[in-house]
Order: sequence, then structure tokens, then C-alpha cells
Amino acid sequence: MKKFGFTLAEVLITLGIIGVVAALTAPSLVLSSRNEANAARLAVNVSNLENAFSNAMIKENVETLSNLSWMTGNDQAALAGHLGQYLQTMGHKNENVAVYYGGNFDNKPGEETTSKGTNGPYDINGNAYETGQIFSTAEPILLKNGAAVFINNTTSGADQKQDYIKDLIINNGGSLLKRVATVVIDINGTDQPNRLGRDIFVFYLSDNGTLYPFGGLDVALYDENGNKDPAQQKLWTAHSGCTSSNMGYGDKCTARVIEEGYKMNY
Repeated sequence: MKKFGFTLAEVLITLGIIGVVAALTAPSLVLSSRNEANAARLAVNVSNLENAFSNAMIKENVETLSNLSWMTGNDQAALAGHLGQYLQTMGHKNENVAVYYGGNFDNKPGEETTSKGTNGPYDINGNAYETGQIFSTAEPILLKNGAAVFINNTTSGADQKQDYIKDLIINNGGSLLKRVATVVIDINGTDQPNRLGRDIFVFYLSDNGTLYPFGGLDVALYDENGNKDPAQQKLWTAHSGCTSSNMGYGDKCTARVIEEGYKMNY
């Protein structure tokens, strides 16, 4: 009777091929899994924050966030304390973004400095990110789910557009008419990679408690006082946005993730 089987050489060759294929595909699978988890965590944090703002207005019997003294003041400890009544927090850290992330990051994107530390924040390309107006004087509010939230209030407590600008915004499809703060959500705190568009996401907080993502139409129209043509250059689909050809700094990827159904397809 003739016996069928594989020689040792054939088995070793097969195992070698399987190993090569696994080595080639494993990194992409890990990245895909991480991106999926990060997008899901972002969705949870956005929902939790918006619910917290809504519940605060209901409980304190006001119609807008700008009517909450603790929301529009500059006392970060008070803000964190009051917000903690409506959100599961671990308090806040009395330190700016540079100290929180472990180095000096207020330098131009692309500039590497010996003092920037190892934890970020970086832009999506891995360059040191200029914190500027996005983080400003905000201090991290730590959430029990491991996220950190930075709420940078506007100088006057609320940034409201004039009536004719509001009309332009509405006519061009926008709904953000009054901003209370810029909000940055770092879904995993100081854990890596600390990159905009990967685990750090940027929003404008409206007076009604809605979070509008950077790179979206509402923020673009708001920044351009309702003018749609210039605003097109501030969308995630535009130059220096969040596309395969040009990722920009990664801050506009916030809108892409949300508009694509909380998926990180980049």
C-alpha cells in the first residue's frame, strides 16, 4: 500500500511561508484593532461629556452653558469640581499641558527639541505640536475611564456671533452660533501615542452643550464668520485636512472620524 504524507522539508517550508505572511499582516491587524478601539472610546467620551453638560443645565435650571458661572469662569479647579457632579471624574491636575505630558511642547510643528520629553502631544505625523489656542491655559480633568479632558474657555466666557453672521452660518448649513470653549479629549491620558487624530481629538463646545469637531463644516463656518468658500479650506476633506494625500496636523481628523460613523479609516 502506498503511503501519503509530507516530508520534513515540505512541513518546514509551509511553516516558513505561514510565518512570513503572519509577520506581514500582524502589524496592520494590530493597528486596525487599535484604531477601532480608539474610535469607540472617543464616541463614549463625546456622549458622556454632552450628557454631563445637558444634565448640568437641567439641574441648575438654565438654558445655556454661559449661564453657568463655573463654566465660563477661569477657575479650572472649580470647573472640574462642578463638572464632576455630572461626570465620573478623578479630579483635575493643577498643571498645564506641557507639564502633564512631561515636557515643553509649545514649539512649531516639525521642530524637534531636546526638552520635549517622550510623551507628546504630537501631531499625527509625530512632530511636536504647537499647543497654542487649542490647549492654552486649560488643565487636564481626569476621567475614571482613563481619558483626560482639557476645557479652554473663551476669553469673554462665550464667543457669540453678530446676527448677520449667524444668518450667514445658518444659510450655509451651519448650526454653531455661540462658542463657550475649545475642548480637547485625550481618550487615554498620557498613554501613547499622544497624537492628534489618533488618541487626541479637538472640538468647539457650543452654548447649548453640543461638541462640534474640528475639520467639520460647523467649526469651519464659525471660524470664517459664515463665509463658505474660505471655510472649505478648513474642512477635513481639504488641503492640510485629514486625507490620504495630506493629513495636516491631525486636528481635523476629529471630524473625519465622526462623519464616517466613528471609524478611523486612515
